[in-house]
Amino acid sequence: MTLTSTDWLVIVGYLLVNLAIGFYYRRRASGNTEEFFVSGRDFSWCLAGTSMLATTFAADTQLFVCGVLANLGIAGIWFRWAF
Repeated sequence: MTLTSTDWLVIVGYLLVNLAIGFYYRRRASGNTEEFFVSGRDFSWCLAGTSMLATTFAADTQLFVCGVLANLGIAGIWFRWAF
């Protein structure tokens, strides 16, 4: 597969946007540990929900769910919701 200049432009643009977001939050999080771990408790519900949703799509989450199903059956999935 050959990448065109448009492909590279999109990739570089994406990486630069992520880098800019990282530098912004690095400056905010360098104040103290509460700011680093919980964003100073100033986190919108929409952003927190999006973060939780993204976590459920991680590769290790799917492996965990398959392992729970194999070991405990369908009732074992309730452990995930309980925590």
